[in-house]
Amino acid sequence: MSVVPVSSSSEPSIEPVDSGTRARDYERRVNLLVLCGLALIVGVVTGCGAVALRALIGFFHNVFYSGTFSIWYDANLSEGPSRFGDWVFLSPVLGGLVVVFLVQRFAPEAKGHGVPEVMDAVFYKRGNIRGQVAIIKSLASALSIGSGAAVGREGPIIQIGAALGSAFSQAIKLSTGQKITLLAAGAGAGIAATFNTPLGGVLFALEILLPEVSNRTFLPVVIATGASSRRHRNGRCNDHRQNIDRTRSGLCRP
Repeated sequence: MSVVPVSSSSEPSIEPVDSGTRARDYERRVNLLVLCGLALIVGVVTGCGAVALRALIGFFHNVFYSGTFSIWYDANLSEGPSRFGDWVFLSPVLGGLVVVFLVQRFAPEAKGHGVPEVMDAVFYKRGNIRGQVAIIKSLASALSIGSGAAVGREGPIIQIGAALGSAFSQAIKLSTGQKITLLAAGAGAGIAATFNTPLGGVLFALEILLPEVSNRTFLPVVIATGASSRRHRNGRCNDHRQNIDRTRSGLCRP
């Protein structure tokens, strides 16, 4: 009986798999109903983040301007001169030094306005933003605004919401397309919560961040912006009641 030799070429070849392909093997896709539920979670969390950002801004403002440790601050109430007198002009300098340290040390991608960085993550990084960016961006932005820098909340809250949506998607290993959808939902939710404009948040996400517009991208963004706006509105109402009580009790100057 003759034995037929088997050549090595008949063995199955093993091709190297890069990290990107390996990551895509573990990605999952969910149906539209589940995606809308995830968007609801992102919207509520982003709304809480917007409330926390306002509280942080109030805290740092009170520290740098009046030397008190409190999160309650209402720009519609007159505070009078700073207790630090003319030395208050050093507040933006000190705040800026801390901001530079935080960003360079812990999250270099948190620098800048926020919107270009989110767009870069959508179109060049498969929607990946580290969750650490949301924390550092919140602290750095609150420090800048609270210490008196000439900046606003629009760019920071967009990057914060986008980072929350992206980090949540990465944690549950969603596919790239659905990850970008929740990233855009988080960014739109940030706009909706900060400026009380749910429709504006939807339009921003659709026009700037989403590569396509369909029912699978539109509905999650709408749900996230609505939930975020409602959550932030409830938080603002509680803050307003606290300020009224503090004004009546003499803790705030009318």
